[in-house]
Amino acid sequence: MLSFRITSFRERILLATAGIIILSQALSIVLFDYIAIKNAQYLITRDLERSSDYFSEMFDYRFEQLRENTTLLVNDFGFKSAIATFNLETINSAMLNHKKRLDADVMAIFNKDGQYVSSTVFGVLDNKVEQAFSLLVTRANQSANSSAVGLASIGAQKYQVIIVPVKAPNLVAYVILGFILDKEFAMDFKSYIQTDLTFVAYKSNGEARKEPMIMGSTVDQFDSENIFQKNIIEQERGLGIDFGQFITRTISIPQDNPEFKLYAVLQKPWRELFREYTSYRPYLMFITALLLAISIPITVRISRRVTRPVELLVDASERVEKGDYTAHVTISQNDELGTLADRFNNMVKGLAERDRMKFMAYHDGLTGLPNRRLVKQALDEALLAHHEKDLVSVLMLIDLDNFKPVNDTYGHDAGDAVLLEVAKRLNSLAARKEDLAARLGGDEFALLLRGIDDKDIIEKKAHELIELIRNPIEINAADKIYIGASVGIAYSSEDTGIDQWLKNADLACYVAKDAGKNTYAITEPDETEEEQTEKNDDKDEEEKT
Repeated sequence: MLSFRITSFRERILLATAGIIILSQALSIVLFDYIAIKNAQYLITRDLERSSDYFSEMFDYRFEQLRENTTLLVNDFGFKSAIATFNLETINSAMLNHKKRLDADVMAIFNKDGQYVSSTVFGVLDNKVEQAFSLLVTRANQSANSSAVGLASIGAQKYQVIIVPVKAPNLVAYVILGFILDKEFAMDFKSYIQTDLTFVAYKSNGEARKEPMIMGSTVDQFDSENIFQKNIIEQERGLGIDFGQFITRTISIPQDNPEFKLYAVLQKPWRELFREYTSYRPYLMFITALLLAISIPITVRISRRVTRPVELLVDASERVEKGDYTAHVTISQNDELGTLADRFNNMVKGLAERDRMKFMAYHDGLTGLPNRRLVKQALDEALLAHHEKDLVSVLMLIDLDNFKPVNDTYGHDAGDAVLLEVAKRLNSLAARKEDLAARLGGDEFALLLRGIDDKDIIEKKAHELIELIRNPIEINAADKIYIGASVGIAYSSEDTGIDQWLKNADLACYVAKDAGKNTYAITEPDETEEEQTEKNDDKDEEEKT
């Protein structure tokens, strides 16, 4: 499985910069869309408020005009005379003439008892017409002014009608005038208010509402049904939002017919206005790409300026970790990174000085070999290994023969040169990492060999050491110096401490010198203290002589 990991500080800076730009622009687009939606909704809602007010004024005016024309009609003497005859032919002729003059879509006559007489609706059974108007006639008969307003349904057609009484001077009949609520009627209103319009009615049974009836709409039937099924018109003169297509405004039209609830729903497609705003998206995306194209090269340059000092510090710290205290970071910046580089350089100097002091405490100042203090630590570790792991170690104490005349004859500089060469040759014998070559002081050296208890190997090593020291040492082109070495060898043991181990090796070295120099002697681990004391006494007597 492929994985992508960013480990470079510079790459993280670039990625963070690009991410911030992209994220900020994405948030800008989201915020812009949100503001655009809210602005589109606000503008359309405000427009719908105006349109709904205009619609109410127009609808009320048209209905009041119909009411006035109806009042004038029932007060017309000729019309009242025609009605009073209750001759169908006379009545029908009068209705057709006045219907056309009053610009009404339907007209009907009921007698004073509320019985159907005639209407201008043809092709429909009389009982259907009578059923459509009878409830409104009953309402008019019960009202104080003997009139009523309401919705009537005749077949597939829906009419908004008004019912007024005909008196001569007593009540003679009821005349009904109305206009049809259909698509043409809605389109007529749309031409004035510049807003999509739908007339919708709910047929009520008490408080229970049934499916809406779409009577006339300037939008297609599917969209109208979709809007109303979302309960947009659940409140009188309320505002609803259909995020699919429209923002709607619902206007309740008063009715005396309890069978119906009539509403006019004004609709505006808000997404068309929103689409005008979203046309700016490509410009925002272009700005994003332009910002990226400009910012990335700038960020690369800045990141290099920031990360280059960090890279230098990392490289220098790795060298310091490996013990190289010559690492120095130079940053020509007067900021936090420049200060950090100065502090780092000071820290490296401190570490170098600390290590130098530590080295001097545990190493010989001339030869650089471990000194007596470090040898004692190494002997302690060797004794611990002997105790825990049964690993035997061997200490060889080396005393140079014929060294004093070198200083007397050639001077101390020559003596130092001889000591340096001896140190170099001893180091070549300490080939393993666990071996240790050291200078204990003056012309006295030591060689610690860990994990070796084979006497043959030890003696071979002693011969090799003596021969190596006996080789001539050139101090200049004309002079060669010959010295020798007396080697005392002592083993580690369970009962031997550091000081005793050193004393045993020193005792063996004395024995080697006593045997004629340029040789070695071994102190056995089981040698008794009396024997060691006897040898020490002999050594003291020899030194006195």
